[in-house]
Amino acid sequence: MGNSFFCAERKYLFSPPHYDQTVSGGFMSNKRNSLENLLNEALVKELNYFQFYYDGVRNLENPTVKNLFAYLVESQGDVVDNIELMLASGNLEPVADEEVLKYLDDEPNVTPFDPRRAEEDESITAVNEALEIEYESYKLFKELAERAPKKGIRLMFRSYAGLKGQRIDWIRNVFDSL
Repeated sequence: MGNSFFCAERKYLFSPPHYDQTVSGGFMSNKRNSLENLLNEALVKELNYFQFYYDGVRNLENPTVKNLFAYLVESQGDVVDNIELMLASGNLEPVADEEVLKYLDDEPNVTPFDPRRAEEDESITAVNEALEIEYESYKLFKELAERAPKKGIRLMFRSYAGLKGQRIDWIRNVFDSL
């Protein structure tokens, strides 16, 4: 199995860097308004998740799981880019995808795939970690939606949570087809 490390009670198969809560002189700052703080909180976590998927593409051997992670890198990059653009431009007009809101109707299924085999197969371990990451992100965006100061911002965060629910379903469907 690959190199593992611990981060906030979580064992990762790969070792992404940990981004700080602020970037000095950059677009992130704890001194900004509450919406920017919410976006900053989301960005820090989403950057770490992006790096996890990126490392998976580089290190995994199973072609199906490698392709799954390549998709997740691209999709995760879009979320990171949108958040960074809002912070960098100061344009905090939300973009929401109402299509993915249906994934908020039911709690996503994040039951790990075959935990016994995961000890021997790093592909299963990586996919289980991806499920856990997407669920953590799902919960984060739902929480941020509850804390958001405006209806449009709440819709945007709910949309991101729905996207994470959609990705959980997609991960399950791809892995179930193996």
